[in-house]
Amino acid sequence: MIWTFLSVAIAAIITALLGVFIWRLKKNNWKHEPDYRGFALIGLIWIIISGGYSLIRGTTLLSSFFAMGFIFFIIGMAKRNKWKNSKPLTPNQKIAWYAIMTFAVVLVVAMYIFLP
Repeated sequence: MIWTFLSVAIAAIITALLGVFIWRLKKNNWKHEPDYRGFALIGLIWIIISGGYSLIRGTTLLSSFFAMGFIFFIIGMAKRNKWKNSKPLTPNQKIAWYAIMTFAVVLVVAMYIFLP
């Protein structure tokens, strides 16, 4: 009984603090543009991690991490023109980017073929 009360009280305090924080930000007209490059990188990392986990555990392709990673990656790539610190890639960076993308595609295809 006491643990339920403590859990509800902690959740209420966190919700109230979050509400005050958001209210103060809106009061000061704070505008924030998300870092879409970060979305793409987070998505790519989650896709690779979920692929490795799926291969080790033998689970299905559409795990929750894969789905979230795919959504983050698509959002980040769709807004590629709004990436922060978007400088042209050097030749070595392009090679690394293509290698990572190729690895991710091969991993997804291998999971689709070899997992039930």
